[in-house]
Amino acid sequence: SCGFLAYSPLARGLLVGRGAASAEPVRDARAADPMFHPANLGRINQSVENQLRPMAERYGVSLSVLALAWVIGQPGVTAAIVGAQTEAQVEAAVAADTLRLDPADRATLDGLDAILAIDRSAGMSGVQRWKGRLRRLASRVTPNRFRR
Repeated sequence: SCGFLAYSPLARGLLVGRGAASAEPVRDARAADPMFHPANLGRINQSVENQLRPMAERYGVSLSVLALAWVIGQPGVTAAIVGAQTEAQVEAAVAADTLRLDPADRATLDGLDAILAIDRSAGMSGVQRWKGRLRRLASRVTPNRFRR
């Protein structure tokens, strides 16, 4: 039997409001990700606020519980990497395993693929991202660090 491990089921935090206008701008590797480019971020945030948040509120759960419940409820998905950093995030992941979505809500979520259909031309190119990563790495390495 074969299973599927869902990587980044919360879309690097976008499905829990990490990219919302009221949230702090990301200052990590996600800043170079086209999903976090303003051209994509506005549309994603609008979908989260207009479609996902009201559904989560109807169930009385957080956005993360709703998104995780949908992901782990997909046929063939046997696990999801949740990246929990706090006790509350662990509890949300456990709650997601017990949430049973109404078939109509599941169908609505199944149709929201467009939320994360991003314009990959927005933001930096892959070459620009790698150059930036190499520059940041080089700035952390002092010339004497590797001398014996």
